[in-house]
Amino acid sequence: MAIKPSVTVLCVGKRAEPFAESGAGHYAVLCRAWCDVSIIRLRDRNSEPMKTQVRKETDAAIEALEGFTGRVVLLTPAGRSLDSLAFASFVEESVHSNGKLLFLIGGINGFAPDILKHVHSAISLSALTFNHHVALVVLAEQIYRALSIARHTAYHR
Repeated sequence: MAIKPSVTVLCVGKRAEPFAESGAGHYAVLCRAWCDVSIIRLRDRNSEPMKTQVRKETDAAIEALEGFTGRVVLLTPAGRSLDSLAFASFVEESVHSNGKLLFLIGGINGFAPDILKHVHSAISLSALTFNHHVALVVLAEQIYRALSIARHTAYHR
């Protein structure tokens, strides 16, 4: 029996606002027919000075990546822009290469530049800036859309 692929979203910040928790959870449940989706939260450091905050959040993310054997993707405004079809191809190729894909969503001030040494690619969800709650919902929906496109369902028209 084949192992079900997994997609993990690692995001900095306290528990999402109820709308984001509900929205991301909705799409995670829809994805379960095709892959396991999990959302892992890292504690934000908003009460600390910005440089300290960014460094600690980056170090926590790097530590959380230790031992992960799949593809790691950083979400950043400076990342590569993909339309939904290209994102679907990217997700499918990523989960089929070794069955594991992890997306990183930074906190309010993002990650330190050295995070790039620990990721395979960087993509942008939009030219617009989203807070991490909205980014989580948009990403969850796009993951579901990508899986739907790859399986030729009616969701993506």
